[in-house]
Amino acid sequence: MEQINFESMPTALAAILENQKRQEQLIQKLIFQTQTSDDKDVFITLRQGAQISNIAEQTLRIKVMQNEIKSHKVGGRRLLKKSEFMDWLDNGGQR
Repeated sequence: MEQINFESMPTALAAILENQKRQEQLIQKLIFQTQTSDDKDVFITLRQGAQISNIAEQTLRIKVMQNEIKSHKVGGRRLLKKSEFMDWLDNGGQR
C-alpha cells in the first residue's frame, strides 16, 4: 500500500472517488442484469436512467433530443425502454 502524505492527498482522494464511481456504475449494471427477462420491456424515466448510468439527467435529456438515445413517448412523457438503454450503455454510450 502506498503512503499518502499531505501533498499527495488531493490526487489520492480523486482516485478514491473515481473508483467509487466505477463501483457504483458496476453495481447498478449488475442490479439491472439480475432482474427478470420480463422486466426487459419496462419503461424507465430519464431520472431513473440518470441514476442507473451516473449521467446527469439534463445530459440524458439532451441526448434524447438529439436522437443519440432512443426514447418513446408514452402518455405525453419521454421514457426509455430499459433494454434499449442498457444496450446503449453497453455500447459505450453510442448508438
